[in-house]
Amino acid sequence: MTSTFRVMTWNVHDGIGGDGRYDLIRLERLIRAADADLIGLQEVGRRWLPDSQFDDELVQLALAVGYFPFFAPINDLPAGPGLGRRQYGCGILSRWPLRSAQDHGLSRIGTYDPARQLHRLPGFPEVVVEPAPGRRCHFFCTHLYWRDAAVRRLEAEETVQILQPLIQQGELCILVGDFNAEPGDAELAPLFAADSGLVDAGGTLPTYPADHPTKRIDLVFVSRSLRVRQPVVWPSPTASDHRPVVVELGWDENPLGQSAGGR
Repeated sequence: MTSTFRVMTWNVHDGIGGDGRYDLIRLERLIRAADADLIGLQEVGRRWLPDSQFDDELVQLALAVGYFPFFAPINDLPAGPGLGRRQYGCGILSRWPLRSAQDHGLSRIGTYDPARQLHRLPGFPEVVVEPAPGRRCHFFCTHLYWRDAAVRRLEAEETVQILQPLIQQGELCILVGDFNAEPGDAELAPLFAADSGLVDAGGTLPTYPADHPTKRIDLVFVSRSLRVRQPVVWPSPTASDHRPVVVELGWDENPLGQSAGGR
């Protein structure tokens, strides 16, 4: 027997769709329709822009759908008048309570860094959840640097360094995100290497741009112990500039050698 659950990745473009309209309700409706248990979102704003009404988008979506949120800002700017800090980054929504959550960070060049220097910056969140008693899952959400393939290569290497030890210990791991590169691009080779322990689970259909997709840059990777079922690129041409990817995953009911404890 197997048990199944759904994961989703979506670059939501600060809630602003391909029609130029900001609409969180539109995002909420699609998230509800996809019915995923774990959701990784990129380009999530927290009091970020007047165009998105300075909303705390992840919190509002979490309250609307009844999920547990965790936010990891990539960009973190001083507060505007009457606002908290203005942040932009990756968010996770989980149907299940979060047993733990942390932001690992990756090597990046800050968008607002005039010196264009490489630093270890935040914005690579991980949550640990328990989809079933004694069945622990590590869920990661990423958004690789868009300007430079060499930086993306370094981020991919660092990502494998973080996930590989968990996978080798028999942990269930899932990595989703906007990788700003396609599976055949050299900078993503560390993720596709045989010793990474990861499998490309997101299907083959393109995801970007949303109105007429030609590139598959929104990806889902899972540890090899997970079974992949029914990857779907959701038909959403206007809610964002990317289309979401939803994947059904499963595991054998036979033990995978996991410890029931947390790390």
